[in-house]
Amino acid sequence: MYPETREELLARARYLSGLTVGELASRLLVPLPDTPGAAKGFTGQLVEVALGAGAGSHPLQDFPHLDIELKTIPVGWNGKPRETTHVCVFRHGAGTVFENSNVANKLRQVLWFPVESEPGVPLRNRHLGTAFLWKPGPEEWQILREDFDEIIATLNARDETDDSDFLISSRIGTALHLRPSGKFRGQRVFGWFLRKDFTERILKTAALAG
Repeated sequence: MYPETREELLARARYLSGLTVGELASRLLVPLPDTPGAAKGFTGQLVEVALGAGAGSHPLQDFPHLDIELKTIPVGWNGKPRETTHVCVFRHGAGTVFENSNVANKLRQVLWFPVESEPGVPLRNRHLGTAFLWKPGPEEWQILREDFDEIIATLNARDETDDSDFLISSRIGTALHLRPSGKFRGQRVFGWFLRKDFTERILKTAALAG
């Protein structure tokens, strides 16, 4: 069930803090994946179920009635993110103005949920961290806007429609970038991602504040 208020959502998140992935899976009666490949994204999906997120792959926030997006973030023993963070799928011709884009919609307010992700620690033994709410400050919002605008302008300046446009533009952006994110029905899918340096600063700020 959806949490009806922000306070209820945060209470659910606090309840999960400190649990292992195995413990949470057991409580939700969800079997753990058998292979490392099947484990990709499993923890994030598990947390979504536990918190009552319902947007799935739709271009909505995970908790649209609360104006909150959920992002699990794998971290190492040093508290640093181990990978970039997927924001949303890129869609041609959709939201070419930053403020009206799904990128902005997803990042206006985020519930970050750190998850232990050391390679030597089995999935079932990895702990869930302490979740926290984050809103981009004016400087962060400006960085995201400038990255988005530069990437869109680069794509619009090209006549080609092949994948080389995206591969070139994946180098653009100090916080936000665009790159391939998998396949759907045989076609490559591209997504917006936050770079690790950017999310590391978010985690550090939250740690100092908390």
